[in-house]
Amino acid sequence: MSDTTPPPPMLLGRQDELRRCRAVLDAGGAAGVLLTGAAGIGKSAVLDALQTAAVRAGQLVLRSNPVAGEAELPHLALYDLFAGVLADPGRAPQPLPLAPALRESLDVALLRAPAAEAERAVDRLALSVAVLELLRLLAAAQPVLLLLDDAPFLDPASARVLAFAARRLGAARVRWVAAERVGGAGEPGSLGLLPDGASELALAPLPDADLRALLRARGGLAAGDPVAERIAAAGGGNPGCALELARAAQRWRTPIRAGDPLPVPRTLREQFAPLLARLSAESAEALLPSAAAALLPGAGPQVPLSAGTLAAGQAAGVLGASPSPGGRPCFTHPLLPELLYAGASPEQRRRSHALLAEQVADPLERARHRALAHPAADPTADPAAAAEVAEVAADLAAAAELAVDRGAPALAAELAQLAAERSAHDPELAADRLLLAARHALDAGRPAQARQACAAVLHGANRAARVGARLLLVELAGGDRAAVPALLAAAQVEAGDTPRLRTAVQLHRAEHALSTGRRDHGLAELAEAARDAERSGDLDRQLEVIALRAPTELQQRPGGVPPALRAATALAAGRCTAAPTAAAVQLRCCLVVGLLRTGSVTEAIEEVDRLRADVESAGRVRDLADVLHLVASVHERAGRCGTAFRAARRGGRLRRELGPTPAPGLVLSAAAELNGGTAARAAELAGPRCGRPRRPATPSGPPTPRACSGAPNWWRTGSRRRPRSWTAAAPCCAASGSGTPRSSWWTPTWPRPWPARARAPRPAGSSRRRRRRPSGWTAACSGSA
Repeated sequence: MSDTTPPPPMLLGRQDELRRCRAVLDAGGAAGVLLTGAAGIGKSAVLDALQTAAVRAGQLVLRSNPVAGEAELPHLALYDLFAGVLADPGRAPQPLPLAPALRESLDVALLRAPAAEAERAVDRLALSVAVLELLRLLAAAQPVLLLLDDAPFLDPASARVLAFAARRLGAARVRWVAAERVGGAGEPGSLGLLPDGASELALAPLPDADLRALLRARGGLAAGDPVAERIAAAGGGNPGCALELARAAQRWRTPIRAGDPLPVPRTLREQFAPLLARLSAESAEALLPSAAAALLPGAGPQVPLSAGTLAAGQAAGVLGASPSPGGRPCFTHPLLPELLYAGASPEQRRRSHALLAEQVADPLERARHRALAHPAADPTADPAAAAEVAEVAADLAAAAELAVDRGAPALAAELAQLAAERSAHDPELAADRLLLAARHALDAGRPAQARQACAAVLHGANRAARVGARLLLVELAGGDRAAVPALLAAAQVEAGDTPRLRTAVQLHRAEHALSTGRRDHGLAELAEAARDAERSGDLDRQLEVIALRAPTELQQRPGGVPPALRAATALAAGRCTAAPTAAAVQLRCCLVVGLLRTGSVTEAIEEVDRLRADVESAGRVRDLADVLHLVASVHERAGRCGTAFRAARRGGRLRRELGPTPAPGLVLSAAAELNGGTAARAAELAGPRCGRPRRPATPSGPPTPRACSGAPNWWRTGSRRRPRSWTAAAPCCAASGSGTPRSSWWTPTWPRPWPARARAPRPAGSSRRRRRRPSGWTAACSGSA
């Protein structure tokens, strides 16, 4: 098998295991690999990938997939392996050059003999020799790959024959791969089915990133879905377990909110039922706070367990022998906390969260546990309870702001959502908090959650929040601009004469005009928005104006970096907040492009690496997808192809996950493969699944992302390394709209223009202080005019 054969698209996170298998199988002669791991870990998927690669390489694949219920049927595995080959004249020599006695034994075992002969007992020695000789004949014609899935379930008669042949094949071109379910400290028992010296390869849990990608691709869960995060954690790196949980969640009729138990399918409940049955009711309730804490990722040490509860959990096999490094009890499987939590009553769960809220020191964890201990209440039913819930909502809103400053927008979205749900006493405030939840969700790379929150805001009566929701939906549209004009028109009507709302709409109208080729109209909108922002003294709005105008400034100043861009970048860096805004990220991206244009590659590398670190620490997943593309551009310009390859591959994956269509991400991933991977994989990524993107509206329109790029076009300027396969690269060129392979791909293109971000009005009592306009702003504005 060739190492360059790409794995099937759905096989994620197993490339290293595939390479190790191929290294053993390609060593020559009869070779064998035993794949081991827990049920659902992906052994069958690796066998599928090996089979696909072997067929592509022109090898003969023989496979058996036994099940436990059929192990009593003798010679069933032999029938699976050889019946089809013998029945096809093109796959086995006809007539089969075997001694009559051997051929007779083989026909009787495979039910190919007449009924009278089939009633006779099979000669075990004759059958074993017949299978050995048959494998030698097949291997003489072409290499053979023999796959045995769930090897312990082979019928004993077939297992004896296959073990006999494996020990005697010698240098014949027959490779063996078997899979066996081994859990915990168990030892495999199927090595005897393979040739001497066979290798054992244990499949490790799937990495988190690959498991989340699998849940999106096959589980039907959206990128950044909080339910997907819980499922990935509960799956413990086991793709089979995670996919079962995902299917159960998809079948669930009501949305799964924070604090709701995760639906667990019957097969998984039965797998862990014996462990939970060993716990008494008292021990299970004592473990419930620890289970509730385990459902919250990143939580710190929780309520300590008594010696009796700890001993009972360890005796039942629910808790490990030692606590985890974080200080909380170590469950033997990450699904056990979900099962314990689901088995408790709502009142028991609320008590557990109340207990945790009293014990934890972190304000974010405390606010979240308080919220789950105090569900939303009808403000007219019990005024005292409603007042307490309102206090909890205020704490949640403050915690959401703190989460943003800590670089955790996903957590901020959850906290703001919980705050909105507990703000029924003030519908206007509830809408403001829900819009903030949508904004944080979008920044965290959770577009589905953001759309859902925006839809809820549009059903309310808060005019300012409705304007913000419509503008946020404009940003969520990405490259699909069909619905944008209607959204902008409705937002403009609702904004009325309110200066703050009107400026936000103008910024989005300008961005839409620039992105659709109406440069003069867009610049006029920007000029009006700049005047309104200057009069209001809103620094964030003024930075957004400069960020939108920066690409045009770069196009008009091809020989250097506009002074206003440097000044605005410095002002954005001095904002009184820990997390960068979208406008600050855009300004710094433009600064990097300007540095490249002036030939300051070293400075550009330093700046783009700092930008990447800042965006990653802020948790701005959406901006990170664009920044990674710029990182790839800069490092490719500097000849650092390995760094460019890794950045572009990760950026392409993020774009596929977050974009309204996968095409831009597929093109970027294909370009990454041409830079540091394989041309075959590039062609596979940018093949029929990748549509041709739209070209710029008019040549005289605003500078397109490619136009304002400072990265090189290698076809025009000469390249250090060209693609290894022009034929394989051709589909990528067609998908990208370029005429030659890689002829603009590494430029910092942004599939969505950098729109001005709609910000909801600050709720009353917000702890965020109003920022004073820094000195030097007038000079910055005049320099960019």
